[in-house]
Amino acid sequence: MEIITLLDQCLIQLEHVQSYSPATISSIRCAVRLFIRTAKVEDLKHLTRDKVEDWLIDGRITRKWRAVTYVDYHKRINTFITWLVKRGKMEYNFMKEIDLPRIEKSLPK
Repeated sequence: MEIITLLDQCLIQLEHVQSYSPATISSIRCAVRLFIRTAKVEDLKHLTRDKVEDWLIDGRITRKWRAVTYVDYHKRINTFITWLVKRGKMEYNFMKEIDLPRIEKSLPK
Protein backbone atom coordinates (compact mmCIF):
# COMPACT_ATOMS: atom_id res chain seq x y z
CA MET A 1 0.00 0.00 0.00
CA GLU A 2 1.19 3.49 -0.78
CA ILE A 3 2.73 5.08 2.28
CA ILE A 4 1.12 8.51 1.77
CA THR A 5 -2.33 6.89 1.90
CA LEU A 6 -1.41 5.21 5.18
CA LEU A 7 -0.08 8.49 6.58
CA ASP A 8 -3.35 10.23 5.70
CA GLN A 9 -5.34 7.47 7.43
CA CYS A 10 -3.07 7.74 10.48
CA LEU A 11 -3.51 11.51 10.71
CA ILE A 12 -7.31 11.22 10.48
CA GLN A 13 -7.26 8.70 13.34
CA LEU A 14 -4.94 10.83 15.47
CA GLU A 15 -6.98 13.97 14.92
CA HIS A 16 -10.54 12.68 15.18
CA VAL A 17 -10.22 9.73 17.56
CA GLN A 18 -7.22 10.51 19.72
CA SER A 19 -7.84 14.30 19.66
CA TYR A 20 -4.32 15.37 18.73
CA SER A 21 -4.08 19.13 18.28
CA PRO A 22 -3.96 20.65 14.78
CA ALA A 23 -0.39 21.79 15.47
CA THR A 24 0.70 18.26 16.38
CA ILE A 25 -1.04 16.79 13.32
CA SER A 26 0.70 19.34 11.11
CA SER A 27 4.06 18.60 12.71
CA ILE A 28 3.68 14.85 12.19
CA ARG A 29 2.51 15.37 8.60
CA CYS A 30 5.45 17.62 7.72
CA ALA A 31 8.08 15.44 9.40
CA VAL A 32 6.90 12.15 7.91
CA ARG A 33 6.39 13.63 4.44
CA LEU A 34 9.87 15.15 4.51
CA PHE A 35 11.28 11.75 5.43
CA ILE A 36 9.23 9.96 2.74
CA ARG A 37 10.28 12.44 0.06
CA THR A 38 13.97 12.76 0.86
CA ALA A 39 14.54 9.09 1.74
CA LYS A 40 12.56 8.01 -1.34
CA VAL A 41 10.17 5.75 0.57
CA GLU A 42 7.32 5.14 -1.87
CA ASP A 43 5.78 2.02 -0.37
CA LEU A 44 5.49 0.41 3.03
CA LYS A 45 7.99 -2.30 2.06
CA HIS A 46 10.66 0.42 1.69
CA LEU A 47 10.12 1.67 5.25
CA THR A 48 13.00 0.03 7.11
CA ARG A 49 15.02 0.65 10.25
CA ASP A 50 18.18 1.26 8.22
CA LYS A 51 16.45 3.80 5.98
CA VAL A 52 15.06 5.77 8.94
CA GLU A 53 18.30 5.61 10.94
CA ASP A 54 20.42 6.64 7.93
CA TRP A 55 18.07 9.54 7.25
CA LEU A 56 18.21 10.76 10.87
CA ILE A 57 22.01 10.50 10.98
CA ASP A 58 22.27 12.30 7.65
CA GLY A 59 20.17 15.10 9.13
CA ARG A 60 22.64 15.49 12.00
CA ILE A 61 25.69 15.44 9.73
CA THR A 62 24.61 17.04 6.45
CA ARG A 63 21.80 19.33 7.55
CA LYS A 64 23.52 20.18 10.85
CA TRP A 65 20.45 19.33 12.97
CA ARG A 66 20.74 19.93 16.67
CA ALA A 67 20.04 16.95 18.92
CA VAL A 68 16.58 18.30 19.73
CA THR A 69 15.68 18.37 16.02
CA TYR A 70 16.82 14.75 15.61
CA VAL A 71 14.72 13.73 18.63
CA ASP A 72 11.68 15.60 17.27
CA TYR A 73 11.85 13.86 13.88
CA HIS A 74 12.37 10.52 15.64
CA LYS A 75 9.29 11.17 17.77
CA ARG A 76 7.10 12.13 14.80
CA ILE A 77 8.14 9.13 12.70
CA ASN A 78 7.71 6.89 15.76
CA THR A 79 4.11 8.06 16.12
CA PHE A 80 3.39 6.99 12.54
CA ILE A 81 5.14 3.63 12.88
CA THR A 82 3.37 2.91 16.19
CA TRP A 83 0.07 3.49 14.37
CA LEU A 84 1.17 1.12 11.57
CA VAL A 85 2.01 -1.61 14.11
CA LYS A 86 -1.33 -1.21 15.92
CA ARG A 87 -3.15 -1.58 12.58
CA GLY A 88 -1.17 -4.71 11.64
CA LYS A 89 0.58 -3.03 8.72
CA MET A 90 4.00 -3.67 10.30
CA GLU A 91 5.11 -6.43 12.65
CA TYR A 92 7.11 -4.38 15.15
CA ASN A 93 8.25 -0.85 15.88
CA PHE A 94 11.95 -0.68 15.04
CA MET A 95 12.12 2.94 16.21
CA LYS A 96 12.79 1.66 19.73
CA GLU A 97 16.11 0.30 18.43
CA ILE A 98 17.29 3.65 17.06
CA ASP A 99 19.42 5.50 19.59
CA LEU A 100 18.62 9.06 20.53
CA PRO A 101 21.30 11.71 21.03
CA ARG A 102 21.69 13.47 24.34
CA ILE A 103 19.97 16.83 24.37
CA GLU A 104 22.36 19.71 24.87
CA LYS A 105 21.62 21.61 28.03
CA SER A 106 21.68 25.38 27.88
CA LEU A 107 21.69 27.98 30.58
CA PRO A 108 18.41 29.77 31.24
CA LYS A 109 18.08 33.22 29.68
